[in-house]
Amino acid sequence: MTQNYEVRTNQWGATDIHFNERPSKQVIDLLKSNGFRWFGKTESWSSFKVKPEDVEKLLNGEQVEITTSNVKKEVIREHGLKVGDILELMFGYDETHYSFFIITELIGKKSVRIKEVYPKVIDSRANGDMAEYNKYSTTEYEIIPSSIWIDDNEKGAVKQVSDFYKDENGKAIAVKGWHHHTLTLYKGGERYESWYA
Repeated sequence: MTQNYEVRTNQWGATDIHFNERPSKQVIDLLKSNGFRWFGKTESWSSFKVKPEDVEKLLNGEQVEITTSNVKKEVIREHGLKVGDILELMFGYDETHYSFFIITELIGKKSVRIKEVYPKVIDSRANGDMAEYNKYSTTEYEIIPSSIWIDDNEKGAVKQVSDFYKDENGKAIAVKGWHHHTLTLYKGGERYESWYA
């Protein structure tokens, strides 16, 4: 096997093979028959069945031990977020607006899937004609059909956890948003919002 490649263990504990050029049909058939699947997003062949240290043997035509267990390695999260948490994003220049998102899935060590939601307003009080203080529910909400932030809100968006904000245990509780915005964990506090008439 003279083709150049790199072997890594990905964040889910699977073995990834990154080739510098497209492998031959013979190599692709060999990979498929040993549990490898192509992932276009990472441009790698990935498998839970072959150990990283056995890849060279496999590609040289030698027999290797195939793991048949479906049990994946436990992923140790590097943050304090969980499915069902509501995140808030504050934006606006002369105005102050908020968008809210729910975490629907934890992905690997440092990523989450989110959808934009409209949480129920549980308390509101006016502050003049063009501002108000609002408090939102963290458990009652509607998924927004058409999000200004997420192209396909039904599917959601995968975002990376940010270390910018941390809880009392030192765990990250924020997510990298769009255009340098950060989404932070919303705990139900009152928020000031303003607009122009």
